[in-house]
Amino acid sequence: MTSSQNINSIVDYYGAFTYKDPLIWFQAENIESWQHRQFRMDKDAYIKTYIHKLNCEIFSDKPKFTPNIFGQQAEDVEAQQDNAIQADANPLNIDAQQLQPDISQADATIPPQEAPTTDIADDWEAEKWNKLLIEMFDKCRGHRFCVVDLYQESPFWKVYYEREIKEIFYDEYDNPTGCHVEWGRNLVLADEYEWFEEDLTFYNPNNESNDGTSLLVCFGNSQNGKLGELDLEDIWTTAIYINYIDLEIKNNSKQFLHVVYGDALNSDNKQSLINTFDVAGSTHSVGAKKTALEEIKPIAMAKPEYCIEAKQEMLQKFAATCRLPLMYFRSESDLSKAFGMSGQDDIRVTKKKLFLFGEFFPYIKTLIKMRWDIDIDAGEPYSPESEMETLNLKPTDRNFGGNDDGNSNNNNNNNNFNNNKQKVNK
Repeated sequence: MTSSQNINSIVDYYGAFTYKDPLIWFQAENIESWQHRQFRMDKDAYIKTYIHKLNCEIFSDKPKFTPNIFGQQAEDVEAQQDNAIQADANPLNIDAQQLQPDISQADATIPPQEAPTTDIADDWEAEKWNKLLIEMFDKCRGHRFCVVDLYQESPFWKVYYEREIKEIFYDEYDNPTGCHVEWGRNLVLADEYEWFEEDLTFYNPNNESNDGTSLLVCFGNSQNGKLGELDLEDIWTTAIYINYIDLEIKNNSKQFLHVVYGDALNSDNKQSLINTFDVAGSTHSVGAKKTALEEIKPIAMAKPEYCIEAKQEMLQKFAATCRLPLMYFRSESDLSKAFGMSGQDDIRVTKKKLFLFGEFFPYIKTLIKMRWDIDIDAGEPYSPESEMETLNLKPTDRNFGGNDDGNSNNNNNNNNFNNNKQKVNK
């Protein structure tokens, strides 16, 4: 082929597969790029399930804190009243009249409930704190760190990550003290584009004169000169492999037609033939002479099951690295065929939620202190007690802090302001 020729002058394409997977088309494969990480968190089904879906399940309802700051739930009061009435009933069933509960006595047997010192349930819902924590978990797990800024009025909070954070300020002891952020806001169906930038001061609990309204949140341990660690580090390559295997399966899931031109074809009738085959498909047919049809031969994938087996192996590796059951990443149809996840799978998912909640609990505790000036001793993600009893989790499994083995993993975060004397001694 000479330099003046191109592929279109030699080969004609019929029924081309025009859709390109954006993850492959734009080569979103560099884990050090926040654009690539965010793109995959939005577009990759498995990564989005591991990051965003899991975070949404953790905050499907308000977390449970000690002390209780959300007031007593109505269903809890009713359940305690029912238990008290049943405990006061006569098990001998001597007289039906005697079995009628005395409401006044039943109420008297209900143990006094510990009234919450503060009820912030309405504020929590109005300011959408569940959404705040979901976004904080998303950004930190996908980008190592983020900054949460609180406001006195709507929108009440904003979460910044590597896209908006342009610079982080440090003191003489290398403790982060603030940052410079820049972001834009494009109004829906409007030509106006608003641009903002400001310097934020980080909240410092050890400094009484500190008036910071922002909190630097890091996931995992800070090392190698980086704030926090990526929750995508171990699964990134596997997710990309699955993406390419999916493309291979889709590209080879149908037959391709191989057309042989005859000697009588010339430039005049060639375009007519191309136009004819372009309209051929599931709703259109093409008529031709027998000799021409005999030269239209299908080309199919020789061993498509190899790709399916490879995807299954990579998906199992992906789930194992995520410390989640394989069925968690299956489709609804697969779940129905396999009768859903087993009880052991449910335990693994619950323990993963508890682990992630424990990783961020010190920051959740600080944010509540910043917003409502309330000290939280312990907490865990919402889950009905009946579900916890069914899962039969041990107390160590429900520990609000630490990693999967129960050991704390937040001691070395850069956001914990070090004692100045310790820094000098080093």
